Amino acid sequence: MIFNGHEYESAFQREIASLSDQSDEFRAIEMTYKGNVSEMFTAMLLPYREELKVNDLKTAAYIILTSVEAVIHDTMFHNNGQNKEAVINELTALICNYLF
Repeated sequence: MIFNGHEYESAFQREIASLSDQSDEFRAIEMTYKGNVSEMFTAMLLPYREELKVNDLKTAAYIILTSVEAVIHDTMFHNNGQNKEAVINELTALICNYLF
């Protein structure tokens, strides 16, 4: 699902992503959004707390979301979506092995 959102207007999205490195104001907007997404992801993990290997759900959510974002951006913006299915499979394995 996350990949699908990056398939459209990839050049524009790449420019928007680069703004975060160039503008403190834009970075603040992005960080607010990331904080909201991180909170939602943490809430999704909470019911599985007893089954998880990680101790700090907030940090785990940050690590997962930041890693997934970096891999998706690199795959879509720099590799034209090549090996997308393989990347999805390996990201899934990475996340599952990290959490469980």
